[in-house]
Amino acid sequence: MQMIDLSDVHDFSAARFILYWVVASVVAVIVAYSIGQERKLKWFKPRSSNGFMVRRGPLGNFSLLGVPHSKEGVAITAGIFIGAGVIWAILVFMILPALGYNI
Repeated sequence: MQMIDLSDVHDFSAARFILYWVVASVVAVIVAYSIGQERKLKWFKPRSSNGFMVRRGPLGNFSLLGVPHSKEGVAITAGIFIGAGVIWAILVFMILPALGYNI
């Protein structure tokens, strides 16, 4: 297995990356609950494989959206990424520095 050399990457912040992942996950779960099960099934293709490494319970399967297969699904997915990015930027560049945290 080949390792990836990140020694020349100077501006990478693991805290910012993890914070974006958490924000995006929360936004996706909120969207999944707000659009409802019938629209999720109409706009998104549920994951067909639930193997050992990606096993989820009923709550995890309900809260995750799946792969978009309609224009509404693509729009919702794009909105999740854009919304999570805006919330992340507000957190990192406005709210956290105002509270004295610089990440």
